[in-house]
Amino acid sequence: MKESFQYWVKDFDVFLNTTPVTPPLALSSRVLLQIQNKLNPAFSLVLTKLFLLHLVAGSMTLVFCPQFGIGFSNNAFNVMHFLTKFGEHVCMFGCGVFFVSLSALLAALSLKPEELRVLKRFPGLPFLITALVSTGLLLCFGAEITFGSIFLIWLLGVVTGGTTTLEIGWALRKSLFE
Repeated sequence: MKESFQYWVKDFDVFLNTTPVTPPLALSSRVLLQIQNKLNPAFSLVLTKLFLLHLVAGSMTLVFCPQFGIGFSNNAFNVMHFLTKFGEHVCMFGCGVFFVSLSALLAALSLKPEELRVLKRFPGLPFLITALVSTGLLLCFGAEITFGSIFLIWLLGVVTGGTTTLEIGWALRKSLFE
């Protein structure tokens, strides 16, 4: 059924001449709060989503780069063995970057723009928290971690890699999907 332009004009005119109805204050407040929560998600909620992504992605990276002695494979392609050739500090920094980069890329591609804005509001902090929680989990699985300068270099790699990959992933997402 094709409706004419005059029908739409008449319908719009009726809309404009309708007496305004003010919604109840409770309803208006509830709708406003829901919109506010969707546009500004809680940091803890976004951090939980990031950590769940990291639980999967970080576990996958352990196949190619063991972290503090915890890994799932002794395959031929081992990032740690490659990076060790450049020294222990480069290896720890690179392993930190590798450990979190897939998680950051998945976050950039799968989280809502509002959630990414929350992560970007605190540059590095979400990845630092994720790394510290991951460290606790790795310790539970028997990781041998010496908390010193080497560990700090690994943390620096995690924060740098996570923040940089999140930005690259966001730019990739914008260029591909927008």
